Amino acid sequence: MHIVHIAAFAGLGGVERRLIEYVSEVDDGNKHTLIAIDPAADVEEMLAASDCKYQIVRRRVRIDPTFPLRLAWLIKRHSPDVIYCRGFTSALWVSLGPPIFRSVQRVRSEHGSLIFHGKLRRLLERFINWRFDKVVTVSSAMAVEINVRLGVPKDDIEVISYGLVADDQHSSLRVGKSENSSDGYPVIGTIANFHSIKNIISLVDSAPAILDRYPDCRFVLVGGDVGSGNSERFRARIRELGVEDSFVFTGQLADARQALSTFDVFVLPSVFESFGAVVVEAMLAGVPVIAADIGAMRELIEDGINGVLVEPTEPFKSDEISTVVSPVTGQLEPARAVGSDALASAVIKMIGNLGEWTEIAKSVQEEASQRFSFGAYQDRMAAFYRRAVE
Repeated sequence: MHIVHIAAFAGLGGVERRLIEYVSEVDDGNKHTLIAIDPAADVEEMLAASDCKYQIVRRRVRIDPTFPLRLAWLIKRHSPDVIYCRGFTSALWVSLGPPIFRSVQRVRSEHGSLIFHGKLRRLLERFINWRFDKVVTVSSAMAVEINVRLGVPKDDIEVISYGLVADDQHSSLRVGKSENSSDGYPVIGTIANFHSIKNIISLVDSAPAILDRYPDCRFVLVGGDVGSGNSERFRARIRELGVEDSFVFTGQLADARQALSTFDVFVLPSVFESFGAVVVEAMLAGVPVIAADIGAMRELIEDGINGVLVEPTEPFKSDEISTVVSPVTGQLEPARAVGSDALASAVIKMIGNLGEWTEIAKSVQEEASQRFSFGAYQDRMAAFYRRAVE
C-alpha cells in the first residue's frame, strides 16, 4: 500500500516535526512519501537531514491558479492508495484539483485550527470535507468539535492520538530536581507558542503569589510570538509586577524538549488544546504536570493521580476564540481561562509536595512511554490505512 502524505510547511513547528519524523521512521510494510508544499528553509533543512522520502512542490506565485492541477498530476504519478492531507492548506489545494482520485481514499487531518476562524473558513472546511472520505483527529474532544462545528458524521471521524519517536533524550533529561526544590529553588516552566489561547499571561500573573511562598523560585518560558506579539506584553507585565529577576525567556529552541531537564513543574494553562503533545513530552521526561481542566487535557491527565487539572473559571476574551464545544454536553459554551490565583494555588501545593509528585512522575513516565510510543502510533495508523482501503 502506498500512502502519500501532503503538507504545507510555512514553518517548522511541532506538527511538522512529527510528520517528518513519522514518514522517516515508519516501518509498517507500507510505502510512505511526503509531498511538501512551499516548505520554509528550516523545513527543507530537516527534510534533507532526515530519512524521509519526500518531494517538494512550490507555487509559482502567491496566487497560482495552476497549482491545484499541477499538484493533482504530481500526486497521480505516485499512484497512491491513500492520500493523507496534513492540515487545512494541503487539503484545500487537493480539494480544488480535478476529481482524478475517485478510486483513492482521501483522508485529511484536523488538529484544531478550525476553532480559530469564522464563517468563511468553516464553509471552506465543509467543502473540503465533502471531497474527502475521512477526517482524522488527535483527541475525542477534537472529534466533538469537528462533529458539532462542521457537521462531519461521527462515523467519518477517526481519533488517533500522537506517538512520539523514541530517542535517548527523555530517559537522560530528567530524574528529578527535588534537591534544588528542597533548597528553595524550584523551577516552573512552560513550552508553548505565545498565542493568547495558551494563556501564558495567567502564569505570569501567578508569579507574585508563588514567589511570596518560594522567593527563589524561577520561571522559564520556552517559545516565541509566532506572529502574536505577546512576548513584549508578557515582559511589560513582568516589569509591572517587579519580578523580572525570576523569569527567563529562552526564545524558540530547535528542540524544546531539552529545556524540560531544567523544570521541576511543567505548567500549561491553555484555553484550548487539540491534543497537548507538549504535556506528553513532559510526562516522558518525568516532569510533574499542571494543566487547565479542558477537554483534551482530561484525556491525558487524571486529576490528582498523574497530574493536576485546574478549573478554568475566568471569562476569556480574544479575537482568536470565543467558544468551545463541551465534550460532555456537545454544546457550544463561552471559552474560559484558568485564573492566576487558582494556578498559583496549584503550583504552590505541588511544590510543597514535590518529592511525592516527582515519584509519581517517574511512574507516569513509564506509562506514557508505552501509551504514546511511536510503535503504538504506527500500529494505530497501519490499522487505519487497512480499514480505509477495505
